[in-house]
Amino acid sequence: MSTPVLACLLASFVASVCKAISGFGEAIVFIVILRAVSSVNGSPFEPKETIALLVPMAMASNVYLTATGWADVDWWLVRRAAAPMLVCGIVGTQLLVRLKAELVQRALGLLFLSFVGMRGTQAYAARARRLLERTASVSSPGSALPIADVDNDPPAVSGAHDDLDDESLQEGDLNVSRVSADGRTRVQALAAVLAGALSGLFGGWFAVAGPPFMIYFTQFHASKGAMRASFIFHALLLNVPTMPALIHAGLVNGELWPQYAAQLIGLTSGGLLGLWLHAKVSAHAVMAGVLGLLFASSAVMLSAGDHAGALRIATACALAAGLAVSAGEA
Repeated sequence: MSTPVLACLLASFVASVCKAISGFGEAIVFIVILRAVSSVNGSPFEPKETIALLVPMAMASNVYLTATGWADVDWWLVRRAAAPMLVCGIVGTQLLVRLKAELVQRALGLLFLSFVGMRGTQAYAARARRLLERTASVSSPGSALPIADVDNDPPAVSGAHDDLDDESLQEGDLNVSRVSADGRTRVQALAAVLAGALSGLFGGWFAVAGPPFMIYFTQFHASKGAMRASFIFHALLLNVPTMPALIHAGLVNGELWPQYAAQLIGLTSGGLLGLWLHAKVSAHAVMAGVLGLLFASSAVMLSAGDHAGALRIATACALAAGLAVSAGEA
């Protein structure tokens, strides 16, 4: 037993606040905080124990939050994503149990770093689009059409009939992205299956099921309530195979009961605060703070705790991002 009880209390409180506001970020915040505490204390970071602490807490919060958001669940998405998610969740859990802890930590760091890069790219693309809109409106103020801001006013679901002219629905056109009766395309259906499969794999392996669904919702927009409720419901489904597997492997066990008790306190208080803040705080503001912590933590995980190596990795990533932005603006 190496994880401090107070660290579990803090991590579960902050993670529950983030999850109640946006539906995402619980696993990321929890792992990042425990990784930071282990670094400060000079104690070893044990990813398998961290995940064993996280999954029961996540399952408890998923039950409550699913009940509060049941009416907003996107059942079209559930019908396509749930089955591949459950199958891949079993595969991911076996990877967690069988692979060495150091390999799990490095893979987790790579996943986090990829997620930061993806979100950074999206933010840069949104910024470039807004600048282009302003330039177009200044050069031809009478003819420029308003462009929806992806951060505030997402457009209708991609593939809706209103977005397609009659000729595009002729036989032989748009075979891949044919619009179904409910306004969803075949591409969107395939993306839902893929998001479910990757979410199951990452959720079973790292207890981090959010990034694939975040990418999906970025491409196929939905309301804040639908995103939150749908992801939490999927996360609860994923707990069905992963929780018994962790118990069978001995990762979830009675020796961790002080940590679980502390997490229950953090989960309850953080969840109540997050539900109160849900209508008052932007999910984008929450994610911006999470991404900063995530970048630093991913560098430390990739270096397996070598702080000099982590600094080199972080510097290299920052330089690469700067060069990419400069090249894009040239």
